[in-house]
Amino acid sequence: MLLTVVVACASLAACSRAPISTPDPAAAIDRNEAAALIAAVEGLEAAGVPKGHFDMAPLHAAMAAGEPALIRTRAEALFDEAAADISSGLTPPAARPGWRMNVKPPDEDAFADLKTRAFDTGDFAQAFASLAPKHEQYARLKAALNAENLSAEEKARLRLNMDRWRWMPDDLGADYILVNVPAFELTLVRDGQHAARRRVVTGTPKLPTPQMSAMVTGVIFNPTWFVPQSIVRESIGALMKNDPARAERLGYYADADGNVRQRPGPANALGQMKLVMPNPYSVFLHDTPSKDAFDRETRALSHGCIRVQDALGFARTLLGDAISDEDFKEIIAKRQTAEIDLATPLPVYVAYFTAVADAVGAVEFYPDIYALDAALLAQFGGAATDPDPIKTLIEETCPESADEVALPDTL
Repeated sequence: MLLTVVVACASLAACSRAPISTPDPAAAIDRNEAAALIAAVEGLEAAGVPKGHFDMAPLHAAMAAGEPALIRTRAEALFDEAAADISSGLTPPAARPGWRMNVKPPDEDAFADLKTRAFDTGDFAQAFASLAPKHEQYARLKAALNAENLSAEEKARLRLNMDRWRWMPDDLGADYILVNVPAFELTLVRDGQHAARRRVVTGTPKLPTPQMSAMVTGVIFNPTWFVPQSIVRESIGALMKNDPARAERLGYYADADGNVRQRPGPANALGQMKLVMPNPYSVFLHDTPSKDAFDRETRALSHGCIRVQDALGFARTLLGDAISDEDFKEIIAKRQTAEIDLATPLPVYVAYFTAVADAVGAVEFYPDIYALDAALLAQFGGAATDPDPIKTLIEETCPESADEVALPDTL
């Protein structure tokens, strides 16, 4: 939701829905200008805003009363609400399950200038268009939405996924990593172009991977795994107590403070590399010793972290000239822990898109693995859905036993 003009739904919406001061009589508008605003707001249906989303009755009443100053007041209120929704999302942040994306505060001065121009010129449609996301995928979904070959339910899913793009930073950067959890796919973008793709494994429905952003600053090769307390309680603690010899073979030990660690090695749950990407959720992109998981169609198998297919090759691509091929091979061969910084930090966005459109308008719909669509579809014209059966189905497809912790019998 980082927009050139408006960024965060929470802040802009709060601003737009605050009481508006009585306008200067000189700024009053007539019925024709108000009608132009109403037409522009109704036109947002083509941009994924469900018909009837905005309450235009107060403005219609002011127009019927023929009071220019009141028309202006209510027109501004409608403009502010529509601008907030088209730029930052119809779904307020508190109603976005699993959403933890970082956003910047809105540029309120720029928005005020835009609003002034819109009321001066009467070109409200252009103002709304300038506030909409500039992402290529948003434009593709919008084009697909206005095609004739989709069902009402599919169009509701397109509207919802367009709204998710409004939640995203408007400027992702020229270089970034995008993880789409329902697609179980990672995309590396360089200079605005797709440079690489990888299959990924994500969290189970009970331990979902959050929608979040972070900054990748480097790569740790042959990492030590700092075992979360939840996993110690779940399995590793019992292993260390009941079968210490096996736990030792697998590299588990307790440090001086009693925290459980796993030494670098073939059985390490992080595999041979982990990206350095500080975040408050302890979610990382990393390797895994369980390579066969990438052959599965549905890969919601982890405790929340993101396992990357061909992780070493991916790390090599990220590092580029920050390390020579010879040094890279030596680090891998020696199995020694080493941290190499990226030449330039790289943003990573972990998102939840269940509909993706290609360049010719074909739409791929992905399973709603965390039942997040089910919680929101009704407001976008879809059928209200009970998320529990969906979660049950996914959990049966992705049993919790196939999780982040691999406990092989031998090394």
